[in-house]
Parts: sequence; structure tokens; C-alpha cells
Amino acid sequence: MEALIVILIIVHILSAIAWLGGAIFERAVVVSAVKQARNTRLELSHIILYTRNLGYYGTILLLLAVSGIILALVTGLGFFQVMWLGLKQGILLGAILLFFPVVRPLVQRLQREAVKLEQGERVATEDVRSTFARSRWYFAVLHTAVLVNVLLATVFRGE
Repeated sequence: MEALIVILIIVHILSAIAWLGGAIFERAVVVSAVKQARNTRLELSHIILYTRNLGYYGTILLLLAVSGIILALVTGLGFFQVMWLGLKQGILLGAILLFFPVVRPLVQRLQREAVKLEQGERVATEDVRSTFARSRWYFAVLHTAVLVNVLLATVFRGE
């Protein structure tokens, strides 16, 4: 049982690190490239690259949720019983409810529109840019949620 807990903790921590690392790359490299390429065909290519992060974040969110649920059950901490852990669980639940029914369809639509425009050798429309901006805002909320959960785990670990 102890080995299972260690493995789950490692999976949970590595998932959070992968999320935050992806967030840094997304913001520092991909979003910056989109902004620099504004009004060029390259802008659409960068937006399409940005939309490909969807599977990455979805997988990590599921890993965080599953490892967290199993950890809560195996360690006997349960759900929403310990203040800091309940807050983490609520934040993760909120992230799941934001990502799958809201962010995922939005980014999928953005990808379809950007690919269609790119194939027609056109530049990004204001609608595409607006959808891109909205998705960036949602991702900022999700990135902040993961960061807050990491900080809560760091501050309250072992309590």
C-alpha cells in the first residue's frame, strides 16, 4: 500500500509539473509567436499549434484527477473533509468543469476555423482572434488553478 501511495504522489506531482511547464511554454513561446505574427499567414500556423495543446492538458487534468481521487481514498483523507485538501479538490473539480464542457469545444472550434483559413491561404479573421483571446483567458484561469493547487500542497503537505 505504501508503494502505491508513493507512485500516486509521484504521478500527481509530475502531472502538475507537466501542466505548469506546458503553461510556461504556451505563454512564453506560442502565444508570443501568435502576437508577433499578427496579420501574416504565420499567425494561423501558430494558432493551430496552440490548439494542439488540448490533448496534452486534457490528459494531464485526468491524471491529476484520477491520482488525486485514489490518493484521497487510499490515505483515508476523503473528499472535502480537510480544509486545504477540500479546497484543492474543489479547485480541481472547477477546472474539470471549465475544461471539458467549455474550453475544449471552444479550442476545437478555433482549430477548425484556423485550419480552414490556412488551407485557403488567408490570414486570421477578427473572429478567430477573438476566439483565441477567449481561450487564452480560460487557460489563464486553468493555469492559475493548477498553480494555486501546487501552492496549497506545498504549504500544507503532511498536515
